[in-house]
Amino acid sequence: MSIDPTGASLPDPAAGAGRVDDLSSRVRVFELRSHVRASLTADFAVWARDRRPATLRDRFIARLSFDGSAAAMAAGLRGGAAVGRQLLFSCDLAEVALHLRDSGSSAGIDGQVLVLDGSDDVAACVELRADVDGVPRWADADETGSFVFEAVEPGSYRVIVTIGADEIELGPIDVGSAA
Repeated sequence: MSIDPTGASLPDPAAGAGRVDDLSSRVRVFELRSHVRASLTADFAVWARDRRPATLRDRFIARLSFDGSAAAMAAGLRGGAAVGRQLLFSCDLAEVALHLRDSGSSAGIDGQVLVLDGSDDVAACVELRADVDGVPRWADADETGSFVFEAVEPGSYRVIVTIGADEIELGPIDVGSAA
């Protein structure tokens, strides 16, 4: 046997379904006191804020607008590997120029982010992510938008440039001798 908040005894649930009606007639719904309601509302607001997903970003997929190795082959030039491969990616937000340098066992990537709206004070962060293991590396672009990744293992990579609340995805890009 149980006791309800008013002190009355409650019927045993095993005693039968007919007693459920008796119990439901004695259940009381009460209003929370204003200070308790305010406290619970504030606690819920904090909980909801902490559970909110991270700020959504606009993601742009940049298209390859220039590939230096393809242009050199079309012109019949040789020795493109000695100077590296030049790539230019474009989207509505920015253009990203990449220079891929192959030094045998590893490669280097340097580039520049050119924001199209002319903003000079926009900071950019560049992420290099291997397609195979997905382990990222980051570089911050300097005030001119330039960035560098050294000792890049041969393979296929994606480059993600973050400018404020926007992201630009480049790739896949084949880097190094295995490319």
